[in-house]
Amino acid sequence: MAHLARIYCLSVACYHFCRLPAYCQRNCGGERGNLDTAIYHFVNSLDSRRIFNSSILLLSSVPANFLLPAYSALILIYLFRKKWKRAFDIAMIGALGSVVLFLTKNLFARHRPLDPLIKNVTGYSFPSVHSFSSFTFFGVIIYLIWKSEVHQALKISATTGLFFCGILVAFSRVYLRVHYPSDLLGGFLLSVCWLISSIFLLHQLDKLFVRFFDRKKL
Repeated sequence: MAHLARIYCLSVACYHFCRLPAYCQRNCGGERGNLDTAIYHFVNSLDSRRIFNSSILLLSSVPANFLLPAYSALILIYLFRKKWKRAFDIAMIGALGSVVLFLTKNLFARHRPLDPLIKNVTGYSFPSVHSFSSFTFFGVIIYLIWKSEVHQALKISATTGLFFCGILVAFSRVYLRVHYPSDLLGGFLLSVCWLISSIFLLHQLDKLFVRFFDRKKL
């Protein structure tokens, strides 16, 4: 658990650094000229609607159209295999993660970019729902893969592929001008913090239940 603690501390530190643009926008009247907006405008300059837009829109729609069925299917698989605790853990990580994200977004209340390429985009900007949700789900899959007995090479390949998918989803949100880069990085880091915290707390809860039922048997 020591290496997870180090990753958690680093993620928390980076997350607080990433929220600085949101703080500046809310309290200083803007963030013009900083690195965040510089990257944002650079990505916008890559706009080539004939080539990219259909695939970018598909990537951007992944969390809204894919994650709920994917979570449901994953939970049902473990329920079918009678692994009740694993199904409960996945459900709690997904459901309570949404609560954490909602509270965080309303805490910082950062407004979105003013020139989105898609319509009907609502809610605050920091951290990104798409980034947090995608990396949280992919993180759960990665955790389950590493807990399994599959070959090491397959674990590394799957981890790399899923992480890359998360990056593509995050990139699509900047490309569509509905998020700043720091929103996406903040969503990723919040996801890492949430995954490590929730997995640790669920393990501790397991230990408490075991101790409780052992005492009941005595």
